[in-house]
Amino acid sequence: MKKLTALLFLVLTFSPVFAQSNSAQTYRVYYMGKIDETPAFLEMLITDLSVSGVLGFRQETMFSVAGLISPSAENAPASALLRITDDAGVMNGQLRFNLEENQLRGALVYKGKNFNVLFEILAVYMNETTVLKNDLSYSVQYPYFLPAKYAPLNEAIRGEILKANAALTDHFSDPQKMTRAMEGILKYDRIDSFEIQFAGSKIISILNSSYFYTGGAHGNYVYESFNYAVSDDQFRRLELSSILSLNSARFNLLNRLLVEKLKEKKATFVLDGSVNAFEMGELSPSFSIKENGFVFTFAPYMVDAYAAGTYEIFISFDEIRMALSEDFKSLLDPEQ
Repeated sequence: MKKLTALLFLVLTFSPVFAQSNSAQTYRVYYMGKIDETPAFLEMLITDLSVSGVLGFRQETMFSVAGLISPSAENAPASALLRITDDAGVMNGQLRFNLEENQLRGALVYKGKNFNVLFEILAVYMNETTVLKNDLSYSVQYPYFLPAKYAPLNEAIRGEILKANAALTDHFSDPQKMTRAMEGILKYDRIDSFEIQFAGSKIISILNSSYFYTGGAHGNYVYESFNYAVSDDQFRRLELSSILSLNSARFNLLNRLLVEKLKEKKATFVLDGSVNAFEMGELSPSFSIKENGFVFTFAPYMVDAYAAGTYEIFISFDEIRMALSEDFKSLLDPEQ
């Protein structure tokens, strides 16, 4: 893990780094805040003086942003002007802001309307690569949350990284655990990518995509979700068992919706009937919580052949509201 002091230096000096960077360093930053009192997020990739990313208001409203950051005088905030385009590449507006340490302020012009902008950095994405042996490597990309109250999430992610390292070294330290396919490979890779799916006042959702190569024709992906309810600076892990009644018609409703939507996407194993239900455990898909619903992620081989890739199924809260627990419904207020 990178030293905390180096990370704090990086974070506290974002504005001068963005304004005067002469190196090829790249940063990913996740901002959250409001646009004219509407909750929104801005995730940006910053390379030298250029920026690109995504601006989101609602689950169904996402825009691409791209532009340049203008150098500024010492002790003055850096400024940027970003173009806002939709999925078709049509320009819909501009976002102009000033960067001041860990926040940005400015104005959004969208389809002729003007809105105020206020965002603060929630997390900085960090990269780490560990070579455990000459033929064994582990790479990870993860968000480091800046607000003090998010320390439990930093610890949870750090715990997962340490666990992955330990699992790899343990596996390869015992020759009996190595399969025939592994014996002849030159390199074993694991790549983890922890991505923020949603961050609100009461819910935060993170999805880890893990890629493994253990020999053979190709590697494979595994997904694990980390969903939390936030209350009084406390973080409570949200599992399906705390969202639905898994032994009742509520879970049956979820199963029916998943099967129907997978059939619409032509998932082979669902169409031929070899997969017709999902249970907790090995056949349970990972799920992320978005602002308006859930996204269930099915890794290759779960519902189709490897070549078909990963399936993502969106189920809105409205579609399954009758199955939601009262505890979970209490988290879905307009302030989210």
